This record gives sequence, C-alpha cells and structure tokens, in this order.
Amino acid sequence: MKNVYLKVTQVLLLLSLLASCLNSQTVSKETIINKAIEFYLTKQRKTYPYETKDGKTENRDLIQYQSKEEFLSDYPDCCTFSHRGSEGHLPSFWYRYKHSYKGVVHIRAGRRFLDNGSIVMKEFRVPYEIYINKSGEPIKARPF
Repeated sequence: MKNVYLKVTQVLLLLSLLASCLNSQTVSKETIINKAIEFYLTKQRKTYPYETKDGKTENRDLIQYQSKEEFLSDYPDCCTFSHRGSEGHLPSFWYRYKHSYKGVVHIRAGRRFLDNGSIVMKEFRVPYEIYINKSGEPIKARPF
C-alpha cells in the first residue's frame, strides 16, 4: 500500500511539473530586464552613508531616478540575465518549483547625490540581483 501511495505521489508531482512547463509564458530577455529595472527603481534607497574628506561619515540624500529611460541613459550596459545566481549556482529545486523561477537579472549601477549643489555620481557600481519568475515578474531582490 505504501508503494502505491508513493507512485501516485510521484505521478502527481510529475504531472504538476509538466503542466507548469507547458503553461509557462515565453517572455523575452529584454522584457525581463525592463521589468527588473522598474522594480529596482521602486526599491531605491533614500539616503547613503558617505565618507567625507576629513574621515567623517554622514548620510547624503540620494537623487532618485525618475524613469527607466533616465536610468538607462546613465547605465546602458547595467543589466544581464542569467539562469544562475552571482555565485554560479541555481537555487534549490523546491525554490525553483515553488516560485516558477526563471532566472536572475544582475544590475550594476552607481548612486547619485548632491555635493555642494552639483550632482555627484559615485564611480563604484552597486551589484544587485533580482530573481524573476517564468512570467517575467520579480520574485525578490537582494543586494550582494
């Protein structure tokens, strides 16, 4: 009886996986990256700790990007799509199945703030990962 239950469970899991693969939408990488950028722009920090020339740390107000086009004009090559995370591994099978995982958009961008009335753009680029599901929607984001 236990073997029958196990076989039925396996068949149901296989059918569920097959159905999710067949029903998944095909979304272009460009659409995925655009949705990830829009998500990233809604999660922008308001302030940033900045070290001054005399060694003190102060919070500076960041200048927010108002649109995806403005962001892409500063960083046209900011984003890449991959099926794997930054360390080169896939999330667990259960995570991929539960969230209909498709891949990760890696975003590298600097931060802008005012310094003595003029816009200063930090030269470093902040790495950011946005996990995407099969319909192209962001699942979660994580700085690394």
